[in-house]
Amino acid sequence: MGSSAASGSSAPPAPAAQHGVLSGPALLASGASNAEKVTSAIENLIEQQKAMRLERKRIAQDLRNAQKKRARLKNKARLLSTEDLLTVVALREQDMHAKACAHTSSNADAQNVQRTTSVEGEPVAPLQSDTSIADDINRTSGAEEE
Repeated sequence: MGSSAASGSSAPPAPAAQHGVLSGPALLASGASNAEKVTSAIENLIEQQKAMRLERKRIAQDLRNAQKKRARLKNKARLLSTEDLLTVVALREQDMHAKACAHTSSNADAQNVQRTTSVEGEPVAPLQSDTSIADDINRTSGAEEE
């Protein structure tokens, strides 16, 4: 009954543009611009996906390298003697003490403190401020080889 009343009305149908619906050439132009937007969005997503894959690959390689480096350092540390380990600990304590002096003192001489002898009195190469355990191990194991 409601459908017969709607079809039997004598009022002319409202233009499609008034209801927000496009017709004819406007519909085609709108469809083309939407297609371009969708295509560019897809292309952007593809580029993001490629970038994320490269980033994931780089991170995986960095992780493998870090694990290999850790294994090498553990192996080198395992080969050190007790005396060598005590030397490394003593060198690290001297470095920490030198850094503490450099931070608490504004004197330029305190900032340039360098270690020139080891605990046993043997000459040791001066350390940089960013010395790592790997450098200590390399320096200790290098002294034995000579």
